[in-house]
Amino acid sequence: MKDRRLYVPRGKCLGGSGSINAMIYVRSQAQDFNDWAAAGNPNWAYDQVLPYFNQLEQHPLGPSNYHGASGPIGIAPMHHDAHAICKP
Repeated sequence: MKDRRLYVPRGKCLGGSGSINAMIYVRSQAQDFNDWAAAGNPNWAYDQVLPYFNQLEQHPLGPSNYHGASGPIGIAPMHHDAHAICKP
């Protein structure tokens, strides 16, 4: 490591390091769902699962065709906190 420091959080509680959770919400691409439907899972097409995702979400920008606003899972965009290597 050449005297560099590395941040490695450790969970010193019940559950250990497994209790540290980033709580990241990521949805697959539409094509992934459509591929599952084409593989014999007809109710898994993107257009069929999207309403369920919308029902789950509480997006801060409000409802849209792709996001819900009154669901139990709070969504927070992380673009402003993304590391520089992740930015276009």
